[in-house]
This record gives sequence, structure tokens and C-alpha cells, in this order.
Amino acid sequence: HEFYNLRRRQLLAAKPSVAHEGLAVLDAVRSREVLIVTSNIDDLHERAGSQAVIHLHGELLKARCTICGKVSERHDDIVAGSECPACGNAAHLWPHIAWVGEEPKACYAQGNTTGCVRIHVPRPEERPQLAVSWETFVRAPRLLIRLTAKNLPQRPAKSMTLRVYGITTDHVPRELAEWSLAPDADGEFDRRLAVVVGHSFADVCVVASTSTREPACPPPAEDATVWSQLAVPAV
Repeated sequence: HEFYNLRRRQLLAAKPSVAHEGLAVLDAVRSREVLIVTSNIDDLHERAGSQAVIHLHGELLKARCTICGKVSERHDDIVAGSECPACGNAAHLWPHIAWVGEEPKACYAQGNTTGCVRIHVPRPEERPQLAVSWETFVRAPRLLIRLTAKNLPQRPAKSMTLRVYGITTDHVPRELAEWSLAPDADGEFDRRLAVVVGHSFADVCVVASTSTREPACPPPAEDATVWSQLAVPAV
């Protein structure tokens, strides 16, 4: 045990660095958004103020009982006769560390210890996809629209505003239809819509956006907005 006893004494005399303190500040200002996963066995992140820290290889200031499996705080030396504070058995305390050649121990139910963590990494929100075409074999021009999107955030839910404008020969736009579309439980939607345009317009402009509820057409260039402009077919 002497090797780790010496390391433990050195750790107790050490202080967090500027890097530790910087991560702790980030943790404070972005609460519940920062998770530090480290292979270091010291407690310098915690002493600097970080709240969410996972130690993949264990913690030097903790001891594990090989009889009951409990993990306890340990700031003094571990010797051959050291007793487990949980079960009282002596000579079965080991530094709570994954030794060379060992796999990290399984998840522990209590405390901030070596263990498993499930991290949800959200996929980036995809640019919406817009497809428009004219229905054939109809007397009045009928616009067919398909709008798809994936990975839209659910909390808060992000809806998609879809607008169809008719544009006259003198370039005056007139709103023909509008929908506010909400994604499903998986943050996706795939909608097929249709609108009768008629022959009074020269063009139609279709726009879909998650960034504004009143998108113009054509809109300013941005990732959260797609649009398309088509000529109205002749009679």
C-alpha cells in the first residue's frame, strides 16, 4: 500500500490548477450541461468546484472493501490491518483504483465513484428538406408539397412554419396557405400537403422555417429555412 499512501499524501498537499478552476466556472454557468470524464484519480476537479465528474480509473481518496464491496472515503494511510468502516473486516481494504491490467470496476450505486455513465449525445438538427411539384391531369394548378426534417429538439419543442405565396405578374406576393407543423416524439416529421393555386398567379413561392413564424419568400439565407419558387403551369 505504501506506493498509493505516498501518492495520497502528495495529493492532499496539491491544489487545483487554473485549468481545473476554469472548468469549474464553466460548470457553474452552464449548469447540468457540463460532464467531466477523466482518467485521473485525484480530486482536484471536485476541489475546484466541478459538480459532475466521472473517474474512469477510480479515486485515490477512496478505498474499496474486497469483502462487502463498499467504497469509503480514505484520506489517511491504508495499512495491512485497516478495517472497512462498513462491515468491520480488517486487512481487506484496497485503494479504489483500477490497477494496471485491470478493467474499471462495475457501476457503484452510491457516491461519485468509478462506474458506468450513459451519455446522450444529441444528433445535430438536420436542415429541412422541401420538395414541391405540380399535380398533373387536373384543371386547376394544384401544388404538391413534401416537407421532411429530423432531430428537431423536443424540449422546448420546435415547430416548423410552412407558407405558400402566390406571386402575380407584377411580382406582388399573396399568402395562399400556412401551416404550423410539430415534430413527432422522435423529433422528426414527414408531411405531404397540397394547395390549389389557380391561374391568377405567375409563380408560387414555398418557404419552411424553424427560426421564424412569419417567413418571407424568398427568405434570407440561413440553415433553418428552405424555400422553392416555381412557375405556375399554363392552361
